[in-house]
Parts: sequence; structure tokens; C-alpha cells
Amino acid sequence: MIRLSFKKRGLNYSAGQYVFITVPELSYLESHPFSISSSPYEDTVMIHIRVLGDWTKRLYELSNDKNSVDIWIHGPYGALSVDINNSDKY
Repeated sequence: MIRLSFKKRGLNYSAGQYVFITVPELSYLESHPFSISSSPYEDTVMIHIRVLGDWTKRLYELSNDKNSVDIWIHGPYGALSVDINNSDKY
């Protein structure tokens, strides 16, 4: 398991959204979608990545070699079909 974490710095997202991640050291042209696992109310964004395929295995090896890795974030995308912020009760 890989945990990416970084300061929010203006990235606004809602629960259930996802982002595309590009790691230039692995490939400038390859992006992969991952769900955001941290709460939108936290100052730190966390994304947990399960190591399954070639790209995630290379990312895992890269993260073992380095303390920090440059990533590009595209998004957030998607929306929940349930309004979890609605205070109306039925």
C-alpha cells in the first residue's frame, strides 16, 4: 500500500471524488485515477494506492528509493449521488 499525502493548498474537493495522478518520473503521458481517502475538512490530502499493476509497482519502488516524489494532480472529478451535507431531515 502506498500513501500519498500533501498539503491541500487550494485543492477543494467533496467526499467521494477522485483525482488523476501523473508521476513525471514514471511517465509524463500516463495518468491514473485514485479516490481521495481524506476528509475534505482536513488540511492534508491523502490518497491510498493499492499496489496491483506495473505502474503502481514502479511507483512503490520509486517511493522506497525517495522520501518525496513529484506528482501532478488533475481534478477532482465525480460527485456523490447522495447529498451528505444536507441538513434537512425527512
